[in-house]
Amino acid sequence: LSTNSCDVWWKLEMGQEPELADGQLSADVCARLARDGLPFLTKYETIAAVVEFLNAPINQSTRFVSPPSQAQRYAYAGILLSTSGHPGLANAALGAAREAAAHSPIAGIVATLASKLGQL
Repeated sequence: LSTNSCDVWWKLEMGQEPELADGQLSADVCARLARDGLPFLTKYETIAAVVEFLNAPINQSTRFVSPPSQAQRYAYAGILLSTSGHPGLANAALGAAREAAAHSPIAGIVATLASKLGQL
């Protein structure tokens, strides 16, 4: 929840009043959610918007957004497309996932997923 997409850690000092620290922390978290979290979630209100994100190349602004690898993103898109009644698009996404995962530790998992979804 930061403008630079990096983790945020809050520092609590020994002897700090817990109520004061809780209030400051709560205010900061609420402000960050309103500024960064809710607009991010608003971009993905539909399955189509999520699939579009998952199928897009990873770039500077999305590199810290899970899932971290393109193969995983394509696989997730395949799951969403398969379960929402788009078998042809699911097949394409799962094929892209298999290609992106080739020779990686998740190659077998992606192949199993595609098989279970009745694709490829």
